[in-house]
This record gives sequence, structure tokens and C-alpha cells, in this order.
Amino acid sequence: MIPQQFNKVNLKGLTNILITVFSMGISFLISILLTNYFGADVYGDYILVYSYIEILAMLSLFGLDQILIVFVPRYINDNSTLSFLYKNYHKRVLVASVVLSIVTFSISFLPLSIYTGRYTEYFFRYGSVMIPFFASSLFRQYFITGLKKVLSAQFPEKILKPLLFLIGSFLVYKINSSTDDLIYVYFVSIIIPLIIGHFILKKYFTFSKIDKELPIKISGFKEGLYFLATINLLGVISGKIDTIMISSILTTSETGAYNIFFKISSLITLFLAGIRVVMAPNVSQLLEENKRDEARMMVKSASRLALVLGVISFLVLIFGNEYIFMLFKNTGTYLSANKLVLYVLCFMQLISLSVGPVASVLLVSKSFKPLLIGQIIAVVVNVSLNAILLPTYGLLGAALATIVSVSSWYAYLLVVNFKNGNINPTAFGK
Repeated sequence: MIPQQFNKVNLKGLTNILITVFSMGISFLISILLTNYFGADVYGDYILVYSYIEILAMLSLFGLDQILIVFVPRYINDNSTLSFLYKNYHKRVLVASVVLSIVTFSISFLPLSIYTGRYTEYFFRYGSVMIPFFASSLFRQYFITGLKKVLSAQFPEKILKPLLFLIGSFLVYKINSSTDDLIYVYFVSIIIPLIIGHFILKKYFTFSKIDKELPIKISGFKEGLYFLATINLLGVISGKIDTIMISSILTTSETGAYNIFFKISSLITLFLAGIRVVMAPNVSQLLEENKRDEARMMVKSASRLALVLGVISFLVLIFGNEYIFMLFKNTGTYLSANKLVLYVLCFMQLISLSVGPVASVLLVSKSFKPLLIGQIIAVVVNVSLNAILLPTYGLLGAALATIVSVSSWYAYLLVVNFKNGNINPTAFGK
């Protein structure tokens, strides 16, 4: 008999999928709008800027985005402990992000040859200002997720933020404004969701006075935080290294094209991403309560649902990609001529689906060290193969580097997961 809690999680998972689909749809419209109006090269510049901002914002979060999902559910009825977690670590995030912002802004004035042209203007001068706002917004999002208010947590980041940027980008397009104004549009699209997120947090969480003895009660928090800080940073670098290396070795136009290919292929795993956000805090709480069978049932159901929906998306993208390419007026021909890159990335996403949420299972099981080792393997493989393959094979080389690094990462995590006797995360588990 399926627990009532499990039915609620299923319903939340499906709702979160719809939110994720909506967010991906808006993001896809933005890429079409920017590419068709400004060109693939300017879109590549925007992606490069966003990649650097995200890396620095994640660095200032210091792994809190993951560990909050694990620990906040365990103290969901202990308001004083939650207040300690929020006030103490949010302050640290703000200090770290402001320092990074100041350092980054200062670097833009150094007389170095690499800091020239749009690269300087977009990122070092303007993008650096966004880092504290972006980091603070992400911190609130994951804290609310830990409170198991997943839909409320997703609203500012997954709905409001991309919607504001789409509207702002469209206005820039209509008034024939310069590409520099995109950075201001993006800034507004961060600030407003940040304010909304603050009021959402106040609705679900009452702040109380911090007790100095509380850190003793939060067993394993600090130890896990150091591991997850490194894991998180390496994960972001691994995900963005393609963008950075393509822009350095090839051109920003090819950077934009590769990002389009990646966005299209990501449609395959958006269902897994939507379900995983809902599943992680609930599985963490079930394991804490020694309800292993319910946790296993939840993971298995999530993996199977994601795999079925993902395979359908995979087939649609493989056989219907030309219709998608037609939406990109200026770059559609180039995308069609290089569709092999899309095929490789689609197979990479299919691999992610087949192994299920193995990283999430290791996370909620507090197996932090294997996650760190796996991430190091993925980064080393990705950087090495990109350096070797990009100059010769171009975007196809970047795609091959990605699929090999992702396969290495998942293979290692699966071996460790089964060796430790954890829940089987794949869709084929019992």
C-alpha cells in the first residue's frame, strides 16, 4: 500500500515538472530571440558572462545549496535550529559574494590583454555586481526547498526570473537597443525574484533568536559542508567548462550554437530534474526516520517516470530536430549541418536518465567523499578531452568530451552506491 505522503510527493513532482517545462520553454524562447536578433556571437557572449557569474555565485554559496536540502527537513519543526542555519550561513554567503564581487570588479581595470572589448564590459564591469544578488536568491530558494515547500521555492527562480528576462529582452529587441542593455535586464530579473523570495520565506518560516549551542545539535553539517562546497564548485565548473573553452579556442558564435544544442538536448532530462527537486528532501527525511522501503519506493517511481518521459523526448528530438532548427533564422542552417553534436548530447542525457538520481541518493545518504572524488574525475576528464578534441573536431569534440566525462562520473557513483548498499537509484531497481 502506497503511503499518503508518497502520493503527495507524486503530485508535487508532476506539478514541478510543469514548472520546469515552463521554465525551459521560456529559456528556449530567450535563446531564439537573442540569437535571431543579436546573432549567435552576441548570444555566445551572454552565455559566457552568465557562466562566469554562476561559477562565482556558486563559489560564494560554499555548498549550502545542496546541504540545506539534506539538513533543513530534519529540523523542520525546530524553529530555533532553522534560524541558526539561515541567519548564520546567509550572512556568510553575503560576505563571500560581496568580496568576490569587489575583487572581480577590480580585476576589470587591470591592463591585461584578455580583458578587452565586450568581454570586459559585459562580465567584469557589470556582471560582477550581480554576484551577491544571485547568490542570495539561490540560498533562499534552496532553504525554502528544504522546508519542503518546493513549488514556492521554484516560483521566483523557475518562473518569475526567466519570464522577466524574456519580457525585458523583447523590449530591448523592439526599441532596437544595444546589446549592453541585456545585462541591466538580467539584473532586474534577479532583483525582483529575490524580493519575492524573501516574502515567501517569511510566510513559511518564523525567525527566532540564535542559540549559540545549536551547532552541536547539527551533527555532520559542517563536515558535509566542506565536501559539498568543493563538489558544488567542481560541478559548476564541469558544466560550464565547455562554454569557457569553446569561447577561448573557437569563437563566441560557436559558443552560442553549442549552448543551443545543449538546451535542446536538456529537454530529455527536464523530467528527472523536476522530480529530483521534490524527491531529495523527502527521501532525506524518510532515511532519517529509518523508513528505507518508502524511500526506495519513492526513488524507484521517480526514476521510472523520468525514464519513460525522457525516452519519448529523446525520440522526438532525434527525428524532429529539423523543425526546431527552423526557429533559429540566422543559425538554423549551421545547426542543421552540425546535428551530430545534438545526437551526441542527446545520448549523454539518455545516460543520465538510465542511472537515475544516483547523486541525490548518495547526497541524502551523506556519502560526501565519493561525490567529491567522482566530480574530480569528471572535471579532469572533461578539461583534458576538451583541450585535445576541440581544436581538431570543434563542437563535436566538446560534445564527445562531455559524454565521456559524464559517463565516467556516473559509472563511479553507481559502483560506490551499490558497494555501500544504498538504495538502487536506477529505473531498473527492485
